[in-house]
Amino acid sequence: MLSVGATSLSPPQVAAGRPSIQRETGGADGSADAPTAAPATQLSEEEQRIVAQLKARDREVRAHEQAHKAVGGRYAGAISYEYDRGPDGKAYAVAGEVPIDASPVADNPKATIAKMEIVIAAALAPVEPSAQDRAVARQAQSTKIEAETELRAQRREERFAARPDSLNGILLDRFEDAKRGAPGAETNALEAFRAYAQQIARAPAEIAQFAGVTGGGLRFGGILV
Repeated sequence: MLSVGATSLSPPQVAAGRPSIQRETGGADGSADAPTAAPATQLSEEEQRIVAQLKARDREVRAHEQAHKAVGGRYAGAISYEYDRGPDGKAYAVAGEVPIDASPVADNPKATIAKMEIVIAAALAPVEPSAQDRAVARQAQSTKIEAETELRAQRREERFAARPDSLNGILLDRFEDAKRGAPGAETNALEAFRAYAQQIARAPAEIAQFAGVTGGGLRFGGILV
């Protein structure tokens, strides 16, 4: 389970002689237990400036985490926030995170690809993704690429398996004959391999890769065909 979210910022500096801002943690409801707020008229100009900064940061953090949550859907967990208590006695969100499930789907590369696309979109959903958000997106992209490679391999195998009467199937039959020592089977198998190599040479590169053909041709029993 990975986490995406807004990075914590240092609390705004308060005027000399004033109490420091208290940092707290809390849930998604956004309300750490706070004492009664001091009336704005009792705050100095510096304290009012700090409160304004905290309010702006609170809005930014909540929008950031909600973006992750909305796009992540079922793969995103509950939002958690980190709070600073301002000179007015109120708690303001200054950082947050959303746990997100970025694990691959077991034995299902197609589902893994779809899942990673959601994870990537969720990680990069905020207007300004954090460094952690981008790291999660990169990891999900890597997982997606691995799944795409696995899916292509599966589909190649399925295509070849679905054509038992093709040249590939004939080739395998003749090769089995050769292993059993049937009369003339070795010659027939070699001819089949040569024909197969010619077909592969005209086929897309991905089929050639699947068949194990190199630039020097196809080898059968130590013979280059």
